[in-house]
Amino acid sequence: MLTSNAQLFEFEVLGALGTSLAFVVFITTCALLAQVIRPSHYPTPKFANAFASGLTRLSMARPRVLIVAASALLAVSVVGYQQTKAWCPLYQNLP
Repeated sequence: MLTSNAQLFEFEVLGALGTSLAFVVFITTCALLAQVIRPSHYPTPKFANAFASGLTRLSMARPRVLIVAASALLAVSVVGYQQTKAWCPLYQNLP
C-alpha cells in the first residue's frame, strides 16, 4: 500500500485498473481494425514521403546531433515539469 488514506488508495487502484483496461481495449480495437481496413490504393503524398525521407537522412547522417537534440528536449521537459505547480493540492480534495 502506497498510502494509509483509504480514499486515496481506492483512487490509485481504480486509476490503475481503468488505465490498464483502456490500454487493452485500445490495442484490441487497433488489431481488429487492422484486419478490416485495407491499405490505400492511392500513392502516399509526396510531402509526407519527402518529410520522412529528409528526417531519416538527417538522423542517419548526423546521429550525434539527433542524440544531443533529444537530450536537450528531455532536459527542457524535465525543467518544465519541475516548475509546474498544482493549482489545488490533492490532499485538499479528499474527505
